[in-house]
Amino acid sequence: MLNSLVVYFSRQQEVQRAYFAERIDLDTGIPKSWFVGIEVQGEVLQTMTGAATIVQDHQWGDRPIDILPLGDGGFSAGSCGLVEGDCFYVRTSDSIFLD
Repeated sequence: MLNSLVVYFSRQQEVQRAYFAERIDLDTGIPKSWFVGIEVQGEVLQTMTGAATIVQDHQWGDRPIDILPLGDGGFSAGSCGLVEGDCFYVRTSDSIFLD
C-alpha cells in the first residue's frame, strides 16, 4: 500500500509529505486504527479521493485506515503527534523517498 501511495503522491504536485502511523486508545493502550496523514498544499479533495481509493484496494487486517489532510486549513502533523522523521513520503526539489 505504501509503495502505491508513493507512486500516486509523486504524481500529485500538491502532496508535500505523507505519514503512516497507528492510532492507539490512550485509556486502554489498545490499537484502534491505522492513520495516513497527507500534507497537501492546494487541491485537497482530489488528492484525498485518490489516496482513499488506493487504501481501499489494499485494506490491512481488521482495523480501518483513516486518512487525514494535513497543512493548508487542515491539521498540522505536530497536532496529530507526528514528527517529520515519521514521514514515508517527502517531496523535495530533487528527490522523493520511501522510508
